[in-house]
Amino acid sequence: MKIKVGLIAFLSLILVCLLYGQNIKTPPAPNYSELKYWAAHPDKDSPALAVPGKGSINSDELYDVDVFYIHPTSYTGKDRKGWNADLRNSYLNDKTDSYVIKNQASIFNQVGLIYAPRYRQAFIGAYSLPEGENRNLIFNTAYSDVKDAFLHYLKYFNEGKPFILATHSQGTTHGKRLMKEVIEVDPQLLDKLVVAYLVGMDVKQNEFEKVKPCNKPNETGCFTAWRTIRKDSPPPSYYPTGNEYVATNPLTWDVEKTKATKKAHMGAILKRFNKVHTHALNSEVKDGILYVCKPKFPFSFLLKWTNYHIVDYNLFYYNVQSNARLRAASYLQRVGMNN
Repeated sequence: MKIKVGLIAFLSLILVCLLYGQNIKTPPAPNYSELKYWAAHPDKDSPALAVPGKGSINSDELYDVDVFYIHPTSYTGKDRKGWNADLRNSYLNDKTDSYVIKNQASIFNQVGLIYAPRYRQAFIGAYSLPEGENRNLIFNTAYSDVKDAFLHYLKYFNEGKPFILATHSQGTTHGKRLMKEVIEVDPQLLDKLVVAYLVGMDVKQNEFEKVKPCNKPNETGCFTAWRTIRKDSPPPSYYPTGNEYVATNPLTWDVEKTKATKKAHMGAILKRFNKVHTHALNSEVKDGILYVCKPKFPFSFLLKWTNYHIVDYNLFYYNVQSNARLRAASYLQRVGMNN
C-alpha cells in the first residue's frame, strides 16, 4: 500500500512539473459590476441561501453586518485547462456553488448579507510548484481578483456597514494577504471588522500587525483559525505545527478552554445537507492543530481518512453560525448600533 501511494505521489509530481513547463496563460479578468462574477450576492439567488433540512432564512433576525466570503480551491480535476480558473467555465462554477458555497458560505445566511466573489483561483497543483516567477504569477492573479472584488464591494455595496471576513484553504491564502495589504492599513476599515474566520491554513499568532487572535467567544476585531485532524493521528508533513500557530477551538472559542466534550457540539452538516448531526465530536487544541475524535454519524465507521481539511467548516457548522451571530451582536452593542 505504501509503495502504491508513493508511486501515485511521484507520478503526480511529474505531471505537475510537466504542466509547469507550459506557458502561463491568464484567462480574462472578472468585472465585479456584473452579478455573474459573484457566487453569492444579495441581489441573486444562490446556494449561500440554503438552509439544512427544511429551514428557512429569517430576514427579521439578520444583523446589520455583511459577510465577505472567499471560497477554497474547487479547481482540482477534469475541469483543468490552465493554472488559473477561467470564470467562463460553467462546470467549475456549478461545482463551486453546489459544494463550497452551499456547505460553507450558507453558515452565515442567518447572520448577515453574504458577498462571495468568483475569482481566477489557482489550480490545486500550484501549491506544489517551486517558488518562482510563474508560481507568484498564478497566485497573484487569483489574489488580484479577490482584492478587486473586496474593493468593489466596499465602494458599491458596503454602505459603511461592519463586516465579517470568512475564508477557507486557498481563500485563507488570499484572505491573509487581504488583511495585511488592505484591511490593516485603513484604520476606518479596520474598525469595521467584526471578526475574521481564517480557516484551513496555518496562521501565526503574530501573523498581523494589528489584528490579534480572538481570546473569547464574543470578542471582536480579532481573528480565528483552525486546521482539523483526527485525534491520535499525525498531521500531514506539510502542516507546520507549534504554539506559534493559532488553533481556535470552535466548541469553546476560548483560548483558556483547549478541550471540549461532545456536549458542546451544536451540529455538523454533511454533503447531502439534509440533516443536523449534534454532539458528534469532541475537540482539543494542541501544538497549533485542532484535534477531534472520529465524528459520530450514520456509517461514520467507514470514514478512514484522518485529515478533515475539507470539512473544517462542516464539522462545526452550527457552532460557527452561533458564534458569528454572537460576535455580530457584541460588535453592534459595543459601537451603539441597532440590530
